[in-house]
Amino acid sequence: MSNTPNSGAERANTLGRKVVDVSSFLVFFVLLAILSVYLFEAYAERTPAQRIAWPLVALPIALLISDLLSGIVHFLADNYGSEGTPFVGKRFCKPFRDHHVDPKGITRRGFIEANANTCILSLLPLAIVVWLGPYETGPAAFGATLGALILITVIMTNQFHKWAHVDHPPRPVAALQRWGVILTKDNHDLHHIAPYDTYYCITTGWLNPLFDRLGVLKVEASAAREKTEAQSQSRE
Repeated sequence: MSNTPNSGAERANTLGRKVVDVSSFLVFFVLLAILSVYLFEAYAERTPAQRIAWPLVALPIALLISDLLSGIVHFLADNYGSEGTPFVGKRFCKPFRDHHVDPKGITRRGFIEANANTCILSLLPLAIVVWLGPYETGPAAFGATLGALILITVIMTNQFHKWAHVDHPPRPVAALQRWGVILTKDNHDLHHIAPYDTYYCITTGWLNPLFDRLGVLKVEASAAREKTEAQSQSRE
């Protein structure tokens, strides 16, 4: 009986979180649809070569920027704040640190649960990109294309991360990993070597070797990370 209030509160928190997560995706896709209309109109005024070249040029740039952003967020969540930090504690610090204890835990999450946090972070930037439209000039249309691709790849970051932990990912995903387009298991496994102080980028992992060599995104083991390492060793 004594556990009933807490269980009820936990269920309410879980339900509230699911409502926020699903709502975030709905808002994101509505905004993305509006931006797609703007881009369709803008591309109608462009040459066939531009319609093909712009997305092809923008996509690798977007993946690189997303990889950088994922590394920064991952680095901060692993090393600063705590589970009790307002808003970011339970949303970002806890999942990243629990992930060191249970690396396979991410593979048991559905798409929305795994990617809701990045969706929430992307809503304001996407709303700004939509607010700035429609895009009539060539440079503006290319910039909006790049912005849209950055936000889409940001949202997919944790999905790429999840696939890097899946033993047998879908064939198209495995092909992208094999070609080095998205995060690979071998690349990401280097982050899961205690004290988890390197290879933070989890979109493509392209920047990880460079950052590791240069000592970028490195910090002395924090108390939070040392606690996570101790928990992980105690479970082994």
